[in-house]
Amino acid sequence: MRLSHDTSNHTRPLRSNGPFLLLPRCNRRRRIPLRSLNRSALSEENEHLTGRKADRDAIRTFYDSLWKVSPRHTDALRRIEADTDVFRTLPPADHAKSRVLDAACGTGVSLPFLEKRGYRPVALDLSREALLHIRRSQPRIPLVQGDIEALPFRSHSFDHALVFSALMFVDPRRTWTELLRVVRPHGTIQGVEPLAGNPFWGLYRLLRRKYRSLPRYLSWNAFLESLPPGLPPPEIKGYYLFPVTILLKGRLRSFFFSCEQTLLTVFPFLSRFCWMLRFRIFTSPPSPHS
Repeated sequence: MRLSHDTSNHTRPLRSNGPFLLLPRCNRRRRIPLRSLNRSALSEENEHLTGRKADRDAIRTFYDSLWKVSPRHTDALRRIEADTDVFRTLPPADHAKSRVLDAACGTGVSLPFLEKRGYRPVALDLSREALLHIRRSQPRIPLVQGDIEALPFRSHSFDHALVFSALMFVDPRRTWTELLRVVRPHGTIQGVEPLAGNPFWGLYRLLRRKYRSLPRYLSWNAFLESLPPGLPPPEIKGYYLFPVTILLKGRLRSFFFSCEQTLLTVFPFLSRFCWMLRFRIFTSPPSPHS
């Protein structure tokens, strides 16, 4: 499998017999097999890069424990991502080397969808446990343990980028700057983000102790204000006005979700009170066929 960090024809692509981690150090990029690294080595590289050890340790610890002892969260995230239309609006790959960055990928539930669309996904996350989960279930995918605020890729390395539930942990403006840097012109940055305005989710956080330490979510207006100036108007909409939808299955789930979407269409202002916000951001004005 190849992974090139440059769109230039003069750049020699890296070669590997399997997935690997790319870790930035002093602006140099190294290829290191995942199996040869231990947890402390990964942490030292990332803290050297970010300089925010305490914050990153808290985030890493939370998600390492979540993915290790709570596999049911993977199923929940799969349902959340399936309910949004991110994958339906992502255009099919226009060539065999089209790449998508799944930033803050978690356990990689979106990666099979990306491969079905013809893309070559690259998965990045701060949590080693999340990457180990992907390594076991999807061994072909290139893996990167890194910081979404300081991406270890050269500019214009990807056709698109996906971001699921990551902005609440980081500086949104810095994150947008990095994502816009690594995505090519006429590409998109798509994903979902929890919103602060949903009263049901606020109550759930109070009842479940481990979620109380999570950062405050962005409001609808705060999300819009975080976007860099000069971008084309983004596409945004809310879903999960009633988060209980995620617990349902089968036809009941489909019926409940359909009714909710109808309600949001009739009363658009209710989107501000949804649990999830779905967004699509264009790196340059979209073509008529986007």
